[in-house]
Amino acid sequence: MTTLYGMAVLLVYLVCILLSYSVFKDFNLKHFYPMEKEEFAQYAIWLISISIGSGLATFLLSIIETVQNITLTYLN
Repeated sequence: MTTLYGMAVLLVYLVCILLSYSVFKDFNLKHFYPMEKEEFAQYAIWLISISIGSGLATFLLSIIETVQNITLTYLN
């Protein structure tokens, strides 16, 4: 059961990171920092996506865990 839970957590992180990347992929970083090479901008967008996606996944998983704990507390 632990392996299945771990795989579900990794899947949530992956989905949130890809969702975040799909939002930020067209984001123009030249407004904030003039980059001469596009690949550096792409790396920066991936880092932003990983950061925001990981934060979103952690938030969602903490809400799920809280609801699960409350449910188990009141059902017993």
